[in-house]
Amino acid sequence: ARSTSQGQALHFTKDEDLVGIEENKDKLVHWLTAAGGDGDDLEQSSINVTTVWGMPGVGKTTLVAHVYNMVKLDFDAAAWVTVSESYRLQDLLKKIAAELGIIVNIANVEMRGLAESIHNYLQGKIYILVLDDVWIPLVWLEIRNVFPTSNCTGRFVITSRKHEVSLLATGESALHLEPLQAHHSWPLFCKGAFWNDDDKEFPLELQKLAWKFIAKCRGLPIAIACIGRLLSCKP
Repeated sequence: ARSTSQGQALHFTKDEDLVGIEENKDKLVHWLTAAGGDGDDLEQSSINVTTVWGMPGVGKTTLVAHVYNMVKLDFDAAAWVTVSESYRLQDLLKKIAAELGIIVNIANVEMRGLAESIHNYLQGKIYILVLDDVWIPLVWLEIRNVFPTSNCTGRFVITSRKHEVSLLATGESALHLEPLQAHHSWPLFCKGAFWNDDDKEFPLELQKLAWKFIAKCRGLPIAIACIGRLLSCKP
């Protein structure tokens, strides 16, 4: 399992370093800040689930983290937890409580008491929860009743590599991320390889080789950025 603190630290991304996500970013912001998906404001009571899914490395977490950091101040309460394949329900609830700043005796609290603490804390609030890297729909089915649904506004974002998890979305709020096209892969690669160069342009004699690297990455932003950064250390 990946370190949560290390993983999240990598998701603080500058606007200029995000390539090819404008349309998806705008769509996600709209879904999270509209009361019923129709442009109403967040003050109206509603519960919506948004899913972002796609193959590993396609940039799901990067996109959601960017949008989450943009909108979380619009909410009374916000939490981000990484779930992973080997999650335990009680540990997941403990993480959510800790992220929300709920003070409970984590060592001794029973699952029911933990669930009640989260439920009571969120009553009457406008809140957002991100469940990152969910592998099975059961995760949501096990915890959804923990969250209040009346007299409050709840926004849930679930990222997953699994299509069946994406079906948890409310209405049409499922976003399928595809690998980047070549015209988006190139600037992302250049920004990684020449991060300390003002122009961030490849020398002509290296461009053919650069395109070979990009082709190997198959449009996956994480691979493109990592290979670019690795090459930036070479003379």
